[in-house]
Amino acid sequence: MQNSLMPGLRQEDEVFKAWALYFSKYLTAYKEAGVDIKHVTIQNEPHVAKQFIVTYEACGFDSTHERDFLRDYLGPQLKKDHPDVGIWIHDDQKDDKMTDMVNTIMSDEKAAQYVSGVAFHWYDDWGKNYDVLEQVHEAYPNLPLMGTEATNEKPSMERLHAGGSLWQHGQMYAIDILRDLNHWAEGWIDWNMLLDFTGGPSSQHLGQVKDLGNCDSPIRANFTSFPYYPLDEPRGNFMLMYQPTYYHYGHFTRYLPVGSQRVGLEQSPVQEPNKRGFPGGLESTAFLANEGSAQEELVIVVTNFLDDATTYSVNVKGVGSATVNIPAQGIQTLTLALKQ
Repeated sequence: MQNSLMPGLRQEDEVFKAWALYFSKYLTAYKEAGVDIKHVTIQNEPHVAKQFIVTYEACGFDSTHERDFLRDYLGPQLKKDHPDVGIWIHDDQKDDKMTDMVNTIMSDEKAAQYVSGVAFHWYDDWGKNYDVLEQVHEAYPNLPLMGTEATNEKPSMERLHAGGSLWQHGQMYAIDILRDLNHWAEGWIDWNMLLDFTGGPSSQHLGQVKDLGNCDSPIRANFTSFPYYPLDEPRGNFMLMYQPTYYHYGHFTRYLPVGSQRVGLEQSPVQEPNKRGFPGGLESTAFLANEGSAQEELVIVVTNFLDDATTYSVNVKGVGSATVNIPAQGIQTLTLALKQ
């Protein structure tokens, strides 16, 4: 088959034009099916292209590639076809590549006009990489930041405690959410809320070795029922396993509705992360939820990483103070109604 290119255009131009058009048609198809997609990222983890023996589909964009694709192809295409859809850049680790990506794109005025925010993941140097968020916020204070992927080890690794115990998996969610929010992030998204009992399905295979991309999720389900749940049980033909990550996550999703505003909180003493990134004591964040409504309240999430129960005091200026007990390795959410 003979290739036919438009005069004056390089082959890569044709590829990028087609890829931007694919984005647009994808959004259109979902909209016609009744699903309005509000945000997209340019590429999930562009750094992983050709990184592993078994990888997933990815455009291996460096910062200049992503800038050019956004500026010359994707941005104009979506502005014309889907002007209400936001485009988020980076969608990769909190590291030097993040600051390079943001600076490269935002320093180009034509590219920057299409940027809705910066997406990032939790993996590299987990628990100790929040200074990157501070750097990006300081440089671009009006640019929203969003955590868009986090996950723990696949279930087959749990016996080895490769990523810690199941309870520590939940604590890892709490730590990362707390620290992201305390370093200017406006939200936090899990990679997978629901997977099967093996942490799949996955599209990463190596010959007869299947599902190499499996990971963990807050809820795992046995969709085949055997041997976990009889078919005649009233709850259906599969069993749901709610893990500690689910309940740690709930301390934020249940009490911090969209629009909640982080408020200043001074904690003493401040604990430095240990080698794994876990704190040596308490860690917390505070938000004003439902501002301006009759349900307006102060929300404080507190975690305890000590091996013993302890107490802490909460002092709210102009309101009062209280002493609270928290169990060993526990997490609590305190709410205080501000309108009586």
